[in-house]
Amino acid sequence: MAGIFGSVLPDIFWILAVLILMSVGMSHFLTGKFIYPIERLAEAPDAEGEPGGYEELEPLIEKIRQQRRELVRNTRIRQEFTANVSHELKTPLTAISGYAELIETGLASERDIPGFAKGIHSSADRLLALINDILRLSELDDSETEMEFECLNLYELAKNCAEMLQVNAAKQGVEIQVEGEDCWISGNRQMAEELLYNLCDNAVRYNVKGGTVNIRVRKADSDTPGTPGRRRILLQVSDTGIGIPKEHQERIFERFYRVDKSRSRGMGGTGLGLAIVKHIVARHDADMKLESKAGSGTRISVSFSECPPPPEGL
Repeated sequence: MAGIFGSVLPDIFWILAVLILMSVGMSHFLTGKFIYPIERLAEAPDAEGEPGGYEELEPLIEKIRQQRRELVRNTRIRQEFTANVSHELKTPLTAISGYAELIETGLASERDIPGFAKGIHSSADRLLALINDILRLSELDDSETEMEFECLNLYELAKNCAEMLQVNAAKQGVEIQVEGEDCWISGNRQMAEELLYNLCDNAVRYNVKGGTVNIRVRKADSDTPGTPGRRRILLQVSDTGIGIPKEHQERIFERFYRVDKSRSRGMGGTGLGLAIVKHIVARHDADMKLESKAGSGTRISVSFSECPPPPEGL
């Protein structure tokens, strides 16, 4: 027995040695193939430059980087939004508190009280408008909010919007014109009305005395891609106002962004109207284009999907 064991012992040692070498080799292979790439993957969000090697993991690494960049961007936007909201809310609240204190303590003369009361009323209106716009943006940000779409006559909505703004436009010496024809879009009625109102209100608000606002509704010159025979519907709101300098045009639809902050606040703007417009456009899968030049007015065009008009008599 001892002789047999002694004769096979070298073979056992060789087999064990081969197994150990295979284990070490396999360990190095697995480390290089999986462990190291996973470690790189964990470090990838903070890494600079382009990923190299391990092509099968590069798409995942890039996806994580993209998600991280998006997270950082969203965090920055939320922080800026919170700071802006705090500032914008403090302005009317401070005015209300100041006017009220002057009246309450008797420091305001009887002649001053009507003016202070008007200031309180104006600041309260601004505060209410700001809160409403903030709440509305919050609703639009929620992609899970259900939207009811229907066929809407955009031309009729444009005429209704012009009538609503007629008084404010007359006070500023601005004329509102509506051109076009019956054009039907697939949209949410409340949002379509909001979009029209915000675009036209801005066009009136930042116009010049004796200026005009032109609201035009028409069919596009070409069919909608993928749906032959169905055209896009164009809404164009043009004004002869102060215009938007080129360096501000990319940011004009950001929340609380103003080209001229003092002028905007003096005219009662909340700084959220165009941000709301941007959200509504996105929720309708519409397209928007801004054309403007400082001192030469502005035109904003929005392109909607056409909806077949309902049968006559309905």
